[in-house]
Amino acid sequence: MFLKPRLFICTLLTSVSSLFMSCQSPDVIKTEVVNNSDRSLRTPSWVLSSKDMALEGSDAIFIYRTTLDADNRPDTCLAIAKTQASSEMIKYIKNSITNSAQVDDSNGKNDPSYSSLIAVLSQGTLSGAQVSDTYWEQTLQTNKAGMLPIRQLMCAAKISIDKNLLEKQMHAAITGSKGANTTIKEKLIKAQQNFIDNISQINSSK
Repeated sequence: MFLKPRLFICTLLTSVSSLFMSCQSPDVIKTEVVNNSDRSLRTPSWVLSSKDMALEGSDAIFIYRTTLDADNRPDTCLAIAKTQASSEMIKYIKNSITNSAQVDDSNGKNDPSYSSLIAVLSQGTLSGAQVSDTYWEQTLQTNKAGMLPIRQLMCAAKISIDKNLLEKQMHAAITGSKGANTTIKEKLIKAQQNFIDNISQINSSK
């Protein structure tokens, strides 16, 4: 019994070398970096991290990425990424803590400890937080179906803040207000501590 021609070709190519992606579905898209910040054509590991917030040395870092049409200028894209990164980090911290504590505007808006924490996180920035790195890359997406290539521009910004300083600011905001409901305060303190403890090294699997 003879193999059908197409099946035979696929089998042969597979046996020759596993490096060749023969018989790949035409719907599979391949993304190639065609230009980037340092001209290396390699995406930095921190940009590829699956974690929104991680630990890098003694700093807690927040990674924000945005994608624009390739017709945009890299400096425009980077400006957007840097502007949005701080506000997105604040939003991420706020949501993480309040969701964990199960305290929000519906049950805590009149409580001093909650209001103080939200006030600190609503300033748009935390003391000591700064943009420590940026990156951009232009990519070309192609497939074997003959579709026209898709060009995109991706930019990333890294916000860094000393982990201990971040913890100190949030803890002070929660515990520094008088007249707070004990239950709400304890929930927020526990949620804030859990948030800090769960910030793991950027290269770890946690």
